[in-house]
Amino acid sequence: MHDFQAYVPLLPQTSEPDEFSLILGIAHFGLPPPDKLICSATLLQLSRVQPMSTLRWFAIRTKPRHEKAVSLTLLGKGYEQFLPVYSSRALGSNRKPASLPLFAGYLFCRFDVEDRLPILVTPGVFNIVGCGRAPIALDDSEIADLQSVVRAGIALQPWPFLKVGHRVRIKCGALEGVEGVLVKSKSVDRLIVSITLLQRSVAVEIDSGSVEPVSAWSRPGWTAARAGAAAGVRGYAIGR
Repeated sequence: MHDFQAYVPLLPQTSEPDEFSLILGIAHFGLPPPDKLICSATLLQLSRVQPMSTLRWFAIRTKPRHEKAVSLTLLGKGYEQFLPVYSSRALGSNRKPASLPLFAGYLFCRFDVEDRLPILVTPGVFNIVGCGRAPIALDDSEIADLQSVVRAGIALQPWPFLKVGHRVRIKCGALEGVEGVLVKSKSVDRLIVSITLLQRSVAVEIDSGSVEPVSAWSRPGWTAARAGAAAGVRGYAIGR
């Protein structure tokens, strides 16, 4: 006898099944042959899918040197995750550059904060960054800017966090629309993109002629109150 809890029908590859259609398939067709079955774990994973409006980006703090392992595990669980990396080579070394996390000990994941237990029990996860026992969502525009910088494939590096400076927006090129703070170091212009909650930044070389000034308060959803709250958070985290 087949175990009804172990298997559910597999719908055709061309369809996009949801939980309701899968249940209808069981009721109407019964259990199909073994080669047409999938594990109920897949159904449970599908049932956890949340409307995009409930999903926010959060910073996940990992155990030392566990960023990549946690990233792969979360990806396997079906979560949208983001682990920005950069190439680093030791001075005087001829070895191939190593790929290191831009924010050592952290990665980013998008999920429903009310359903965070699967995140917390992931091997290698230390906690979710927040204040007290309340997780704090990241600014979507900061994550979008960071993703644009990484996708552009331009050399980038970790940079000390900047609280003040001339805020600019890239007007053209691969980084068009990305905002950050413009700094000059050793005659090189760099755009500093920050994750305020983590008090961490990354730098990418740019042409200063491709930027335009922008007000710090012109960002969608960014207010003086939110800026003040974020500036007061430095490494607080919730436990399991």
